[in-house]
Amino acid sequence: MRMAGWLMYRGHKLLRIEDNRLQPGYQMFIFGDSDRLRNDMSEYVPDKGAEGIRRPQRG
Repeated sequence: MRMAGWLMYRGHKLLRIEDNRLQPGYQMFIFGDSDRLRNDMSEYVPDKGAEGIRRPQRG
């Protein structure tokens, strides 16, 4: 649910919510597939929420 909220914050439109048939008690948040959505999903860091954008490490 946190990722879904973060994606909506980033401007993605939530299409619908469905019950997860493989994991009862959980829900699936359905968004339209796009390269931008996949990129934003790859940048999401669960522990940080909306602030959680992966930053390049300095070495």
